[in-house]
Amino acid sequence: MGHLPHFSAIELPALRSLKVEVDDYTFSIFAAWRMPKLRSLSVVSCEFNYRGQGFLFFQTHGSAISSLIESHVLDLARPELELAKWCPNLCEFICSADAEWHWQTPDWIPPHVLLPTHPTVEFIGIRGIDKRLGERDDTFMLLEQLSSLQRAAFPSLRFIRDLSPESHALRTYRPSARVATFWTRLLMTCQEQGVWLGTYTA
Repeated sequence: MGHLPHFSAIELPALRSLKVEVDDYTFSIFAAWRMPKLRSLSVVSCEFNYRGQGFLFFQTHGSAISSLIESHVLDLARPELELAKWCPNLCEFICSADAEWHWQTPDWIPPHVLLPTHPTVEFIGIRGIDKRLGERDDTFMLLEQLSSLQRAAFPSLRFIRDLSPESHALRTYRPSARVATFWTRLLMTCQEQGVWLGTYTA
């Protein structure tokens, strides 16, 4: 995966949550920091590239992270960058619904390019579902992605939650037949898998 940049290490002994909006190189600098209590990471920058040096952060701190908020994926991940490998203790994953489709496996659409499977994830929250259901009319592929959250791939999964207020509006205020069918089919899939499907609440 590469080597850590040579920078003076900063120690943040009490830091539990980190939110970053930086590019690859700056994120790689954080890899050298000492953050023994870090448990939650939020990556919100659209300039972050999982093929670059920034992924060194996960090589160093990934095993300690139990909660990851991924707001954007700029580039497709290679198989060796899967989060199940670098974040083995992940319990909560929050992502955007507009993640790229992993074209290396066109016969199977994983729920997220970086998370095709994970043994310990219990909660998956999804933002921006409305963009797929409304603006882009991407109902089929989105349903396939969410239906990929099978027990074999996510044995610990207990909750899937829609985090989009706009999606909530599409579903509750005179929903179209297409939107209503999407949620009905997804609910049936979740029930079959023993997973709770949660909706947006303010």
